[in-house]
Amino acid sequence: MSRADTERLAAALALSARLARDDNPPDPARVLFELSACVPFAHGAISRWDAARGCHRTASSLGYPRPIVDAINRFLPRHPLFDDMLGRRLPQQLCTVPPRLRHGPVFDEVIVPQQYTDGLSQCLFAPDGRYVGMLNLSAAGGRVFDREDLVMVALLAADLACVVDPAAAPGPADRDPGRGIVLVVAASGAIDRPLDAPPEPAAAALVAAGDGLRAVAAEVRRRGRAADYLLIATGIVYDAHLAPARGGGVLVRARVVPPPDGLTVRELQVLGLVRDGASNTAIGRELGIRPSTVSTHLEHVLRKTGAANRTVAAVRAAEWKLRLVDRAAPPPVLAGHAPAS
Repeated sequence: MSRADTERLAAALALSARLARDDNPPDPARVLFELSACVPFAHGAISRWDAARGCHRTASSLGYPRPIVDAINRFLPRHPLFDDMLGRRLPQQLCTVPPRLRHGPVFDEVIVPQQYTDGLSQCLFAPDGRYVGMLNLSAAGGRVFDREDLVMVALLAADLACVVDPAAAPGPADRDPGRGIVLVVAASGAIDRPLDAPPEPAAAALVAAGDGLRAVAAEVRRRGRAADYLLIATGIVYDAHLAPARGGGVLVRARVVPPPDGLTVRELQVLGLVRDGASNTAIGRELGIRPSTVSTHLEHVLRKTGAANRTVAAVRAAEWKLRLVDRAAPPPVLAGHAPAS
């Protein structure tokens, strides 16, 4: 290994180590500047994926004119190469693109007019599989990215992802393989799932909870620490762990569980509304049932939980951090889950 390559590797290791130990949100401009010591480039940009609007937004750009980086954000994801980049998760080098694919707006409006002699693009993914953004580097003046450049970008991809991930934890990553549903509630309120997550009715129901889930996330964000909740959405019960993340986002990991203490879903819904201080009449109106039916459900709740009265039952619900995040949404028909009654 040459001295220059050794210095580049040292710079890459230093950047990775700094991002791993930094408790503050990383500055994209600083990261891009430090990256230039590892992978020399003429122009570079790191862009974050805005899931709420379905587009890329520039986090930081070094050298690119504003119209050019905007064009890259707009046109590169539409090019046939982009799907391949998402699938392979490896750097895509411009000079290796087959001639038959060297067409389209990203070539006609960016690469050719700017006389770039090579380019390097890397899709960025969070550890849980969410697509969070992309890195684009361009070379000029006859320079072509070499093998070491590709290796550096591939090795740093996970570190660069944390720069644009709204849910990147400011400390050691929170991982719980038992909670298979992963969501991110961004500071903007957007609720995002991993790009490659399979369709799952239980996850979709939690996303559809919308403002109810945002309210719980706001509670976690305000307190600044992780917490476990028992959530109900469209008749499904979730054991959920919510943790603050960089950029004001909240990471949600959840799994479907049976109601505790042998309660039915409807009894748990009644208990959740009791916790909120609702009367039997208000509970009946919320759930679309008669107040007398509410009383029957509440009797079952007291017996099954061993609570002496309504107040003690409400305390039990508070201990569980029970939340009805959908509030009166009709229960879906899901395999293995009987509708609440």
